[in-house]
Amino acid sequence: MHVLILPSWYPRFEGDIEGSFFREQALALANSGLKIGVVFPDLRGPGRFMRARKKFGLQVRNDEGLQEVRSHGFNWFPRGEVSFHWLWTKHAKRALKRYVREFGKPDIVHIHSLLPSGLAAVWFHRLHNIPFVVTEHSTSFLQSSQNPVIIKRSGEILRFSKMNVAVSEVLGNSLANLFGNKWHYIPNIVANSFLHYPLEFANNDHNNVISVAVLRQHKRMDLVLSAVAILVAKNVNVSLSIVGDGPAKPRLVALASKLNISNHVKFLGQISRAEMPAVMSHATMLVSASEVETFGVTLIEGLALGLPIVATPSGGPQSIVTPSVGRLVCDWNSKNLADAIEDVIARKEQFPPNKLREHCDQLYSEKAVCRALISMYSDIILEKP
Repeated sequence: MHVLILPSWYPRFEGDIEGSFFREQALALANSGLKIGVVFPDLRGPGRFMRARKKFGLQVRNDEGLQEVRSHGFNWFPRGEVSFHWLWTKHAKRALKRYVREFGKPDIVHIHSLLPSGLAAVWFHRLHNIPFVVTEHSTSFLQSSQNPVIIKRSGEILRFSKMNVAVSEVLGNSLANLFGNKWHYIPNIVANSFLHYPLEFANNDHNNVISVAVLRQHKRMDLVLSAVAILVAKNVNVSLSIVGDGPAKPRLVALASKLNISNHVKFLGQISRAEMPAVMSHATMLVSASEVETFGVTLIEGLALGLPIVATPSGGPQSIVTPSVGRLVCDWNSKNLADAIEDVIARKEQFPPNKLREHCDQLYSEKAVCRALISMYSDIILEKP
């Protein structure tokens, strides 16, 4: 079976976390015995363009078994606007033509996120009558205000897709309400580097909470800091490690000082994918207070490392966090978050690391997710005239 992956975003360099789970899923499918290709328009704005030494043209390479074609170019449009979609699709068409010349026609195309990759998938489908499936990841479909242009374009793409997948049940329900069609739930894959990392059994006398996110306002790291401050005031033996960087970091550092918990908080900055399992494994639990998440890759990475989870109901966590793996907080209240963290600390013996890893392996491992994807591909290919 020959599957072509067409992602709306993708890692641009080794260690890049943007779209890293798309690549990990592609590698997992290749390891399952499928022929997997990737086509990606690598468009860069002024900053990235100069750092990339002004790359132009098509690049064909083998990426650990993935047959990849990239179209490099300069982007002068804001990402997400119609002009950007036009430019992205232009590069995608060029790369798709080269891919077919180099590796032949795929049996099926799998796009990640409707825009902009769906525009190229529709063109490719009309040209070669090759079916495509959609996996949607975008948080924009969980937000209250919707861009009518995006909704219209997405609906036009969905007219041609053979099957639609959402990475969480909440996202699938939102998409079904928006577009009036059926969405299946298939989660993202947890990388083997997390599932195979040695489990550490943390010191019961100290509780190191870890939170991993790009430091932006909607990730609500301020809520995590406030919750930790409440616990410190109650003499709970707790510390917080924050992994990530972003525009909200100066405000968060100032808030930690204002709450008098600076000596209980470590800002670890951006950590590479390769280093992440080692850093996360030293924690006793993982906390996410985000306002909107279509899935929550860091949550399943925590489970793979044997960490119980505390999360807010931001979308994806409702499909991940059950009473057997942690606590789902009902709202975005710092006291309720603190109570949930304290409850998990008090019941930590009820969350054995090996049981959490076993649970993660059954639901989110390569074999579990690839089984669902390959079944979907086979059904669609067999149905094709």
